[in-house]
Formats: sequence, C-alpha cells, structure tokens
Amino acid sequence: MGIDVRYFVEYRRSADENWIGFGEFHPERNTELIDDLRMLGELRGVPKKYSVSFFERAFVYIAEEEEIAKCIGDKYCTKQLANNWVKQYGSKIYHSSRTDADWILDPEFESTSWLLFSEFKAIIENHLTKNKLSVDYEAICSAMEVIENCCDKNSTRLIFWYC
Repeated sequence: MGIDVRYFVEYRRSADENWIGFGEFHPERNTELIDDLRMLGELRGVPKKYSVSFFERAFVYIAEEEEIAKCIGDKYCTKQLANNWVKQYGSKIYHSSRTDADWILDPEFESTSWLLFSEFKAIIENHLTKNKLSVDYEAICSAMEVIENCCDKNSTRLIFWYC
C-alpha cells in the first residue's frame, strides 16, 4: 500500500436510486489525513453498489483468448492474468449482470474503502483546526456538501484507495 491516495466522489438523489459518479480527484499528499482515513474506513472495501463511472475506473474485463484481438485499451486481461491477480493480490472476480461478463477488481484498488460525506467532513474539520490543509481537500468537501444538500442524507460518499 503506497502513501498516495486517489479519491472518487459519488452520490445518489435518494436511497432507492443508483449511484452517480461525480469525479476522481488527486489532491496534494497529506500523511496525517491519510492516517485518519485509514483508521475510519480501513475495513469497508469496495462498496457493494457503485456508479458506472467507478465501475469503469476500477474493474478490468476478463476476456476470452479469442476476444483479446478485439479488445481496445488496457481495461481487459486474460483469465490467466486474472487468476494470477487473485493469487498474488487477493483480487476478487465479479460477474456483472449488466454486462453478463466476468470482471476483476484492478489490483490498484485492493486497498479501497469509503466514507460518507458526514464522516469525511468531520475529518476535514478536525484537520482544519489542527493545521492547514491544502485547498484541494476543502474543495472536495465543499462540493460533497453541495451535493449532499440536494440529495437525501447519507447519499454522498468518498471512495478512496492507496496507490
């Protein structure tokens, strides 16, 4: 697990709606903040339900050998490579009912967790009283607050992973 953290914000207007990706962020490194995130969200893993945007960012298509020539970009792997990732990194293979195909969590995302807006805001406010935070974190928190105010309570979250 590296020291850099990537952040992905998503929301849903109400509890019965699908998650919508708002964006991925790469703010300045702050090791104290990272330690607090690690303590609060360490064991959550990838959310059970997530936005299409997060799915497209975090998962890799497991292609059959005959499909490899048709695959474009780097978001695919062979079954053999997927099985190696399972053994080496503990990656998990998922079957998507939406695509009717098997996908594997990119090993980069194995340290993924998430926080609700209220949890993230508490961490940010705590750090603002102790020391100065880069404006990046305040901007992410402010954007999440605007979204949260337009949606049901606990409908905005921050997914994060170490890389």
